[in-house]
Amino acid sequence: MSSDTRIVLVLTLICLALPAPAGEVRKCRQGERILYQSSPCPPDFETLPVAPPATAPDAASMAQARMQAKADIAAAESLRQREDREEAQRRAREAEAEKLALTCARQLEVIRMLESPARDEDSTRKKGQRRAAGERKAYIRQCGPLPR
Repeated sequence: MSSDTRIVLVLTLICLALPAPAGEVRKCRQGERILYQSSPCPPDFETLPVAPPATAPDAASMAQARMQAKADIAAAESLRQREDREEAQRRAREAEAEKLALTCARQLEVIRMLESPARDEDSTRKKGQRRAAGERKAYIRQCGPLPR
């Protein structure tokens, strides 16, 4: 291979490795139709401005973005934890309300049973009435007014 051929080959390879020169890009619109082309827009098309290519952010911007992302993640985690706590509190209140409703229903059954006229002896009936009075007071303290 001659030296001239080698030079031509090396120059060809270098040219192929270089990026193609960036030409001007034009954005053209006709109604809803958009065209991007290097030549001027046709006469029946409107020429629109083309946004310049984005530049890579500098190190300070990247660091600031990372810090903001960490702060956002921490805020989201804090919000999730607060929502979890509120949900646990809501469930605990519901469970307590169910427990109270069950306790009140049982107490009401005891009161109704003690007030029933099925007692045989007079002394047993009086004990039942006294106990029913105590159960009514406990029911009112814990559950509110007695249902009719």
